Amino acid sequence: TGPIDRRTDYEDTGGPFFLDAAGTRPDPIPDDLALWMRTDRGLVVVVGCSHAGLINTLDQARRVSGESRLHAVLGGFHLGGAAAERLERTAQALEALAVEQVVPCHCTGDVAVEFLRQALGARVVPGAAGACYTFGSAAEDGERETHSRGWNR
Repeated sequence: TGPIDRRTDYEDTGGPFFLDAAGTRPDPIPDDLALWMRTDRGLVVVVGCSHAGLINTLDQARRVSGESRLHAVLGGFHLGGAAAERLERTAQALEALAVEQVVPCHCTGDVAVEFLRQALGARVVPGAAGACYTFGSAAEDGERETHSRGWNR
């Protein structure tokens, strides 16, 4: 994505990050990036911790790719401890963007995962280490293929 523009008024870095030990210079984490891949069903966006904000990140991927459709987003959404308003606005934006598959991981937080699942239904599948996902033409319409690999056999 390159550096992610901060355009929403409700997303922030999601924590007390500072450039100095005294905590007087906030770190806006300008180096937050994401990876996007084009599929025949739209973009698949892989985020790290979404310090720039999940919706800012998805909007950036759409702008730089020239693709408006969002097939899937997966990774850390950094919503652990997010206020109710931020959760609501994030879910509304994901709905408006028509993201087909939402796979929250690690720093999303259990409360936020459940909130998203209630708001977006079956489109939300919690992510896990070792899980494999098939996106684009390899997955049939309306079907999501997910399985875990046996890393410790």
